Amino acid sequence: MKKLSEMLFSGAGGNETLGGLYQWPKAFAMYGKGGECSAHLIKEFLEKHDIIQVNVTPNNMTYVSGLREVLGKSDTKIVANVDFGLLMWTNIDPLRLRTELEKADFVFHVESMGAARLSKYLGRHVPCLSHPVNVDAISKLRVPTDYPIVISAQYHRYMPTWCEYYWATYNLRKKHEALRVVIHGLTGDDRNLKVPINALFDEVIGWTNYETHCKLLARSYINMDTTPDYTYGRGIVDAATLGVPTVGSNTIDAMKRIWPQLCCGPVDTIEMEKKLEKLLGDSDFAADMSLQGIERAKYYGLRHSYNRLVKALEEQNVI
Repeated sequence: MKKLSEMLFSGAGGNETLGGLYQWPKAFAMYGKGGECSAHLIKEFLEKHDIIQVNVTPNNMTYVSGLREVLGKSDTKIVANVDFGLLMWTNIDPLRLRTELEKADFVFHVESMGAARLSKYLGRHVPCLSHPVNVDAISKLRVPTDYPIVISAQYHRYMPTWCEYYWATYNLRKKHEALRVVIHGLTGDDRNLKVPINALFDEVIGWTNYETHCKLLARSYINMDTTPDYTYGRGIVDAATLGVPTVGSNTIDAMKRIWPQLCCGPVDTIEMEKKLEKLLGDSDFAADMSLQGIERAKYYGLRHSYNRLVKALEEQNVI
């Protein structure tokens, strides 16, 4: 496996506590020749790296063009990853997206449905490469299960996902001594929230930093993570690393890879309730799912993620 250096083109500063995208520089630093996060646009600086990675979203659609203008034809390659859920693609002009991606030397997407769509549209193979997760660091946050046990529910900021959590757990709350806790949920005081969910769950925890979020999640007995959108599922990997079995939607790639037994349709609250009941009522099954999560989450670790990206670059003769 080649040793490469990478610069993630971002002004975020490479915060190591952030999961997903911001773990790429760390993966390259640990298993390649070096990795950093920077928004410098000086050719001599850019060309110190083998690849420059750009996270393509509707808000930064000109980044690839800006880098190409500076680099021109260069041995330093531009790697563009598309990182927004398919239901958000209504926010971007597909012609503009194609124009930008055609200026990149290599394109990947973080989940399989979007990768297939881009491959068809661009007429080139766009691999599915999930962002890395620092599973070694997160695994250190594991703790014994709290009592009363907690069913945590992950709020998705782009769409209010509280509804399925309420309907799937309503009857279980009566049958089991379990608390239903929404993590990263908006409070009833938020002006954009149509329903005051504080009265629907035992606790609603607002926005926290990434490490605090993982510590809260680690105390859960079961996790829920559903969305009608197609995503790669970093939060699923977090829960798996922490050994917290998750009932999630089959639109999330990580759910299908880690816990196919616990997948449900994104609005199928009846099936969700059945999966939750099985975990609550069968401690051996819950323990098996916990261990399965810990083992399968390793797929997303820094070393494996680095190796998959470099292999894909080699296969397409980019490097």
